[in-house]
Amino acid sequence: MGHVYSHHNYGYDGSPDQPEPNRIPRTRRVPRSGAAATLPPPGPSAPRRERNDRIAQPVVQRLMIRGRSQSPAHPGNHLSGTARPYKFDTIRANPPLDQETLEKFSWNPEDRSLNVFVKDDDRLTFHRHPVAQSTDCIRGKVGFSRGFHVWKIIWPVRSRGTNAVIGVGTKAAPLHKTGYSSLIGENNESYGWDLNRNKCSFDSTNLPSWKYPNAETSNGERYVAPDNIYCILDMDEGYMAFATDNNYLGVAFRGLKGKKLYPIVSCVWGHCEVTMKYLGGLEPEPRELMEACRHTIIARLGKHPIDGIHRLPLPTSMKRFLMYK
Repeated sequence: MGHVYSHHNYGYDGSPDQPEPNRIPRTRRVPRSGAAATLPPPGPSAPRRERNDRIAQPVVQRLMIRGRSQSPAHPGNHLSGTARPYKFDTIRANPPLDQETLEKFSWNPEDRSLNVFVKDDDRLTFHRHPVAQSTDCIRGKVGFSRGFHVWKIIWPVRSRGTNAVIGVGTKAAPLHKTGYSSLIGENNESYGWDLNRNKCSFDSTNLPSWKYPNAETSNGERYVAPDNIYCILDMDEGYMAFATDNNYLGVAFRGLKGKKLYPIVSCVWGHCEVTMKYLGGLEPEPRELMEACRHTIIARLGKHPIDGIHRLPLPTSMKRFLMYK
């Protein structure tokens, strides 16, 4: 049974980019059966922006097939790509973290473009100066190389501008570029979701980007990510996903194992303010027997596991389990 991280459990090594140890309250795990992929469609009074965050039923997200020319970070067609991780709901059910802990996992005032600064009266929020023809980034204080972590980005839609990107990056990821660009994900040191273009990128200078979320809205209009976005980073399985209060959007990136990655944001809008709230983390744990069996079966079925699952002489309930339903 996994537990909520105490800070010394994620590998604090005394380096200046990590906070000193400080325990986070432990809490019990939320049952998996309680995790739902979406909420019912909103009523007519829901704002248009919120309606455009509602993913159409019954298809939550189409599987994305990875081609030979695609990025190694592309989520591919793994069946777990659309399955909401129960650990996400476990962390969301935790009591709120204290202010001191939140600040230890917040933006790093010493690791930023000179055109942004962390606010003195709100250490969880940064502000960008209105500098023309400049793309500016900031990294979080804490990098993750193991465990399951969730943080929330609060970025009002009205202040995103033409290039608004969230994601993760290494310490080597650049934090400034002249002109307006989607800097996160341009090279192989960062992974970025462009909130305006609904595309994910990794080393986009050399490799193609891909649509994300790969889904349709309930009203058929372009998907608009809401003000509050949950970033889900599983360094044990090596993937990053995103979610909102209404939907789990699916896996955005894979192939992250073996790296140390930091929360990062890229912005161009003058006077925009972006807040990051760390919600908590879970320690690495051995796979449960059922999950290990599912993982082995899917791996043996090759590149097109759905067809193989349908041909297996198994009850429907077991086939649904193999397809993460």
